Amino acid sequence: MKNQQKNVAFAMYVYPKREKNEDISFKIISLLKLKKSCNSQEINQHLEANEKDILIHLRKLLSEDKIEINNQNKYQLK
Repeated sequence: MKNQQKNVAFAMYVYPKREKNEDISFKIISLLKLKKSCNSQEINQHLEANEKDILIHLRKLLSEDKIEINNQNKYQLK
C-alpha cells in the first residue's frame, strides 16, 4: 500500500494536473479582451498553463473564428 501511495505522489509531482480545455480558452479570450492583442509569448507569460496547451488552444480558437492574427503577428479577438 505504501508503494502505491509513493507512486501516486510521484506521478502528481512529475505530471502536474492539466487545466481543462475550456479554462485555457476562456483565459486566452479574457486576456485578449484586456490587452487587445498579444503574441504567443505574451500570452504564455500571463497565463499559468503549459506552453504546448496554450498553442493548441490558440490554433483551436483560430479555427473557430473567435480570434485572428493581425498585421503585427499578434492574436486579437474577432
